[in-house]
Amino acid sequence: MDNSISLNQEWQNALESSIYKHARKCRLSSKLKDAIPDGIANVDAYLNTSPKVAWIGKEPYDEVDESREPLIGGWSLTEGFLTNKTWSTRTWQRVIYTMYSLRTGYPYKELGYIHDYPEMGDVMQSIAWINLSKMPGGTTSGDSKFILEYQKYWKSIVMEQLVVYNPDVIIFCNTLDACFSDFFPEGKEVDESVWYSEKECFIDVYKKGRQLLLNAYHPGRPMSSKKEEFYVDSLVKIIRRFFP
Repeated sequence: MDNSISLNQEWQNALESSIYKHARKCRLSSKLKDAIPDGIANVDAYLNTSPKVAWIGKEPYDEVDESREPLIGGWSLTEGFLTNKTWSTRTWQRVIYTMYSLRTGYPYKELGYIHDYPEMGDVMQSIAWINLSKMPGGTTSGDSKFILEYQKYWKSIVMEQLVVYNPDVIIFCNTLDACFSDFFPEGKEVDESVWYSEKECFIDVYKKGRQLLLNAYHPGRPMSSKKEEFYVDSLVKIIRRFFP
């Protein structure tokens, strides 16, 4: 890992090329499947936001065949953040609501519906999105698959992304357990937790130097509208408490 690298669009473009090359080198690619690079869609916009936020997901989703095996890949997630005008998936909608609320100060109840105001999705251009595995998965992929691929193939690239992106806030989509020792090799107790009810912890909060790490429910998880409001407002409230 080269800690001297400075973030710019050229580096982001080179990273996407290296992800494809790494997938071929590790024999993860085939005629039917290739990697799906991630990162930042608009580097200048990311660098000009405060706080800078990275989300860490499991693996990218793409089409599946009749046996439910993921296919295709070979396209950039960041390009999708530039061109997507529908935002039809629950995951992206909740990320957008969270980031738009954080950037504008509007609470969840005052946000419009994304289908009526798709321009809210422009906030996706100024975040870093990092998947622990860069290979396409289906909707029913098990956790063991992406964890194995992360540990075996992608950890060095993910860690390099985080060093160069240098986010102020990292929001884990219920993915911190898969890489906890990489962030806290000596272990760490949770600093605080946000509970929706006595049985449902929505967010675990960790401080790591100047960085804020939030291990939250996956944004694609089924939720009622009441829970969705709590999810968005709670994430924004925590971030603003540390980064007013």
